[in-house]
Amino acid sequence: MIKKIVIKAILICLGVTVGFSTSNVIKDIFINNELIEDTHQLELEQAVSKAKTIIENNGTILRSSNIHFPKLNQAYAVIRNDKRGFSKQLIWGDNTGALDIAIGQYTKSGIPGQKKPLLVAGHNGTHFKLLPTFEKGDHVVIDTAYGSYTYEVYDMKTIHKSEFNTNELNKDEEILMMYTCYPFNVITTDYRYFVYAKYIDGPQFEEDGSWAE
Repeated sequence: MIKKIVIKAILICLGVTVGFSTSNVIKDIFINNELIEDTHQLELEQAVSKAKTIIENNGTILRSSNIHFPKLNQAYAVIRNDKRGFSKQLIWGDNTGALDIAIGQYTKSGIPGQKKPLLVAGHNGTHFKLLPTFEKGDHVVIDTAYGSYTYEVYDMKTIHKSEFNTNELNKDEEILMMYTCYPFNVITTDYRYFVYAKYIDGPQFEEDGSWAE
């Protein structure tokens, strides 16, 4: 109930300060996005921050100086595949502590909207146990504080961990790479199961020399 009141108040303020068209955009974010249906505080904060970011950037190209780059071990997004009933927090960092509580992201990969590859990992028995159910054509969504990003699964493969080429992270192409240990019922193994998804939608941003603190 409190959350609905807060949302209505934000919509009223937006309608007064930025005009009808922008307030409709924000209204769509709150009403149509599943973030308002989840009581998780992180997701509510992301929705509010997303609304502010759209206003500041006129809903088009985002500026890096308006983006709060995630800090190490910070849960900065939610990654989900609604078709498979999958939804988890995404943490900036893939150390043991991060992987114990959520999906972790390699810190030398890009963040959504940066036009760079994203590399994320999760344990096969817990947070990424549903990864093997992802199929080609599935949409994987990453909800951040500054926008929602959709990626479409196009390939899967199993490789030895030594086969992964880190040069893939240097490409100027936004590809979501998700992986877990293989076989799926083994805790310690040298093989990794990868699922690849290409960027479909979400606000892109240009680096303007700095990141928001």
